[in-house]
Amino acid sequence: MKTYEILSNSSAEKAYPEIQHYLHNRIDQIGQDFKNIERCEVVLQKNAMNHGECEVKVRLFVPRFMYSSYKTGGDFMIAVKTAFDDLNEQMNELKERMYDKVLFSNAKA
Repeated sequence: MKTYEILSNSSAEKAYPEIQHYLHNRIDQIGQDFKNIERCEVVLQKNAMNHGECEVKVRLFVPRFMYSSYKTGGDFMIAVKTAFDDLNEQMNELKERMYDKVLFSNAKA
């Protein structure tokens, strides 16, 4: 992966050091698993309007596409885990579609 960026609001920054290692590991892992990811953006927020729910937004940019996941949870670790699990599933589906497309085009030839 070429770049990644982690943004957080002031209330989320208090929790950020606790999950920093986990978050960086998940970003590195998805970058290794899917080499065509150009950029990753992660936004961490505590939503005061929603009883302090932890919100995580992750966007992955691949050539010609952007995949995203928005998850909430009682704490950031749960929200980060479910957001990245969701993106792994989306990226696996993309891989399968691309593989099927190659097989189909090769079968026509």
